[in-house]
Amino acid sequence: MTKRYLITYAQNATPIHKPFFASMQAFCKANNATLVVVPGRYKNPTSRWTNQQENDDWWAEEITPFLQFDRRSLCKNLKVFADISVQPTANRPLSGFEVFLGKCSGIFGHPKRALEVVPTGTRTPRIMWTTGACTVPNYTPSKAGKKGDAHHVIGALVVEVDKDSCYFARHVTATKDGSFTDLGKVYTRDGVKNAPRAASIVLGDWHAGQEDFEVLDATKALIDEVRPLNVVLHDVLDFSARNHHNKGFRHKFSGRFDSVEQEVVNACDALKLVNGWGAHTTYVVRSNHDEHFERWLEEHKDSEDPLNAPYYHEMKARDYRSRTSRGEWLNLFESEARRHGVPGSVKFLRRNEPLRICGVEHGFHGDKGTGGSRGTPNGYTRLGVKVTTGHTHTPRIADGSFVVGVTAQLDHGYNLLPSTWLNCSVVLNADGKRQSIVIVKGRYRGGIHE
Repeated sequence: MTKRYLITYAQNATPIHKPFFASMQAFCKANNATLVVVPGRYKNPTSRWTNQQENDDWWAEEITPFLQFDRRSLCKNLKVFADISVQPTANRPLSGFEVFLGKCSGIFGHPKRALEVVPTGTRTPRIMWTTGACTVPNYTPSKAGKKGDAHHVIGALVVEVDKDSCYFARHVTATKDGSFTDLGKVYTRDGVKNAPRAASIVLGDWHAGQEDFEVLDATKALIDEVRPLNVVLHDVLDFSARNHHNKGFRHKFSGRFDSVEQEVVNACDALKLVNGWGAHTTYVVRSNHDEHFERWLEEHKDSEDPLNAPYYHEMKARDYRSRTSRGEWLNLFESEARRHGVPGSVKFLRRNEPLRICGVEHGFHGDKGTGGSRGTPNGYTRLGVKVTTGHTHTPRIADGSFVVGVTAQLDHGYNLLPSTWLNCSVVLNADGKRQSIVIVKGRYRGGIHE
């Protein structure tokens, strides 16, 4: 039997967000879930709810039956660290908590939404989450207080634990009326209803030829449930056949692909597959692995790679003809995709081409930083716009920046242990709120096999 929890944070001497609290109760009733509220303390002498002559070590009476002050194990590898009170103004609320985890993943009460992955010596890394808050913003008018207010999220963490101790966690975020969306359902103070189609889903980096078919089945099931209008893909073409990172004879002797053309055809088939999953549009974000195709065209030597020489010269001729007739070099992967029958509903983005959906920018892969420097997840938190990126294969949430994981296998041969890679996609719901969905053991949520 799957156990379900809804975990949130409450600040002392602060009222709750009543519409959201009512929506949480509707969720718990509909899903037989247990509400857990992690208490937090913050000294705010300017608070209009604090009487300086009285003790402010109190919490709203509506949530007192659900307060959890002690550390709690939800299963053998997942704990709620309710005994640790994190300052609600902390810029990186999960910083330094790796030391408490041991072999477990951990949940920490905090009003700022965050997710970080902690490496392990296996292909199953640990995850740390914050929760979001059920209390309204209540901060001092200081710099730290104003920053805390700006990042305050009315929300919670849904946790599902299956009988095999496999666990799943995902954030839910309230809209202004207190309602929230979770996997195709909208929870309100009045009950539950079906959600509109999701605005988008950004899949973990694809890497055709390295697919994990159990993950693909779970991803297809997730798409069937949230029904996204748009699917966004990163690193569809792995280009392992002649990747410049794999030049040695051992790789060429034992690689999955030896023919560049066959690998490109395989990636085109992957695009056709995803495009048939029901979205209106499939977007291919310009990514560094896709661009390895162009790099190969610059570096190939016939004498070292006679197998791929005919295809090389064919592609080189097409590229020159495009430059001569249209004045621009080809996006080689797009050109081949069209030649192999990938339909126009698959849109290929160029570098620097924006894709804004519900206020979230989808057009960055994540490999490029400011001024052409190497991209880092932290760099995308300062853009002044919400973004969802790929590239790192490591899920992350920091401020308005979400990073997906990978849809392919977790072992690509070059990523040695320890590892932080996870199979993870990001759903953008119709209300503009995002959810990072991690896939474990072919499941994206609890209770699938019940």
